[in-house]
Amino acid sequence: MIARRRKALQFVRRLPSGVHKKFERPLPRVRASDEICPPRMIHTVSLKLIEVSSNSPDTPTPQYAILSHRWNSRAGQEISYEEFLQSPRSRATKRKIGYQKILLGCKQARIDKLDYLWVDTCCIDQEDIGDVHQNIKSMFAYYQHSCVCYAYLADVDSDAELNDELTEYGTCHQPDTMIPKKVIDHEPPSLEFKHFKKSEWHRRGWTLQELLAPKEVFFFDQSWKYLGTRSVRAREIQSATGIPEDVIQGKTCIHDVNVKERMSWSTLRVTSKAPDQAYCLFGILGVTIEPDYSEDVKTAFNRLREAYIKQYPDKAIIEFGWHVYGGDIFSNLLKQISQRHVQGGPVKKVDLHELDANEWTE
Repeated sequence: MIARRRKALQFVRRLPSGVHKKFERPLPRVRASDEICPPRMIHTVSLKLIEVSSNSPDTPTPQYAILSHRWNSRAGQEISYEEFLQSPRSRATKRKIGYQKILLGCKQARIDKLDYLWVDTCCIDQEDIGDVHQNIKSMFAYYQHSCVCYAYLADVDSDAELNDELTEYGTCHQPDTMIPKKVIDHEPPSLEFKHFKKSEWHRRGWTLQELLAPKEVFFFDQSWKYLGTRSVRAREIQSATGIPEDVIQGKTCIHDVNVKERMSWSTLRVTSKAPDQAYCLFGILGVTIEPDYSEDVKTAFNRLREAYIKQYPDKAIIEFGWHVYGGDIFSNLLKQISQRHVQGGPVKKVDLHELDANEWTE
């Protein structure tokens, strides 16, 4: 009995077959732009930052993994660009939560035969405005052209999740069948992780593109135990975010989805900086503007609106009608639609055409 339970508790540590093989590039999930890779990445063996040469016909794009995560809420726990450049790194740096996150991300990348890992905290010089802006405008492409994205969910404990499942199962079964056979014999897909669906990762603005842009996403819990792939967890992700399963699984290109629906995916999401509510939609909408963190969210959305109309004039008129509704319509829609959702509950799909005209203004 004990041995069976140990086997059950260890199933989340197993990666899917083929993960350790060299990655092959599948068909793109979105319409790819010119291939762009991050200008600097972590070498997963030496743990040093490496400057990547600009792309050219004679310089193949290096294969790399990329990390998706929420920044730790405790100030100073993430590793900055300057801290990561230190040699040797101080004990204080190595004790930080962010440093351990980087180490374990590099370890997973090495297992997956990848020499490079990109992590936003230390691969972007936050003190260099130009570096920040350039990386923000290119970030969707970074995720799109990565071999794999590791989504680290710091608020998910898969052992607690499994224990909850076993407890629930045990209340209606005899002791000799306490461990369900599905837990013993199957990979993570056999369980519907409730904690996974409630993770704050699904509520952050930037993780929208980090979910949809990569070729593949592997989810890990707070102890870096494997939770499954994006395709495996598509149903839970759909329940948590309202994004259709066929989009999550890559069967439908995100740029073939009506722009109103694409924008509605961000209504449950929050960002630390107000303008990021607009900037995190760059790749989702297929446009970019120059970031300006001195502007408010209304101004940011107005500029994003103008950029979209300029780049896709026919789509802007047919799909969204921005030329009719006015400049601040989307910021107001964000507020109104967000109020229609129950925190932690299923996402209620909202048709933007059904909103009352009185809801277009505060």
